[in-house]
Amino acid sequence: MKFTLTLLTFFILLTSCSDQKNSSKAPQIIVSNFVLFDILRNISKDKIAIDYLIPHGVDIHTFAPTPRDVVKIKSASLFIYSGDILEHSISKFVLDAKSLDVSKSVVLEKFHDEHQHSHQFAYDPHFWFDISNVKIIAKEITQSLVKLDTKNETFYNSNLKKYIKKLNSLELDYINSFKGCKKNAILVTHNAFGYLANEYGFEIHSIHGVSSESMPSAKVLSSLVDEVKELDINTLFFESFVSDKLAKTISNETGVKVDMLYTISNVSKDDFENGADYISLMKINMFKISSALECK
Repeated sequence: MKFTLTLLTFFILLTSCSDQKNSSKAPQIIVSNFVLFDILRNISKDKIAIDYLIPHGVDIHTFAPTPRDVVKIKSASLFIYSGDILEHSISKFVLDAKSLDVSKSVVLEKFHDEHQHSHQFAYDPHFWFDISNVKIIAKEITQSLVKLDTKNETFYNSNLKKYIKKLNSLELDYINSFKGCKKNAILVTHNAFGYLANEYGFEIHSIHGVSSESMPSAKVLSSLVDEVKELDINTLFFESFVSDKLAKTISNETGVKVDMLYTISNVSKDDFENGADYISLMKINMFKISSALECK
């Protein structure tokens, strides 16, 4: 009997020690896309473990979660995502108080009338192309971090201030880059850049009714060619992770340049390993668009 009580006491103490050890571990946070991953790593540095849900190179619109993903999310300290308008797969998860939907913290813009018919939803979920939204989300993520890891509150708030300063600098670069533009419109195969257009005063025309993976009919192609000429477009942009087949076909008929813009919701493995981040990719987009608009 005495041996049994001693053994029981040992296991209780062992369990207690194990619980204390687990509670002292860094918070485990899962994010649904690259933008959120980059915000979080700027604020947390090496204080937490971050798991990036979507594999590199996978389009966020078509990502399908696995049962293992569901288990990972349930066991995490916090799951941060961008809302079910953008991430349809999130509806497959049973989300709880440990989940943070950052889309609820920002004001989503409506798609322009010409875009609405090609989207399931009326609102544009690509809100990170408004830099002020990224600042809001960075602050919200910092607050969530502090709740999980109070002892590092000063560290997180200090990193937030540094990151906000970088975002302010990026915002100023954008303002200066879109001054004195000779053109006022760009053409894209699919519009994910409405926030940029609204903020910096240019128009976006997007190709509708034609799959990026298929060739348009002669009638549709003729219509697209006429549109390019009418708008005096010099560059046709396609999104990262989307085929450039249609863009190249139109280019062959019109002579316009073809280039790629980053949607930043995900990145390729090569881009990730080469140090890509939200700010660097936003700058690449800025240079390409301002060049197409022939800005000063």
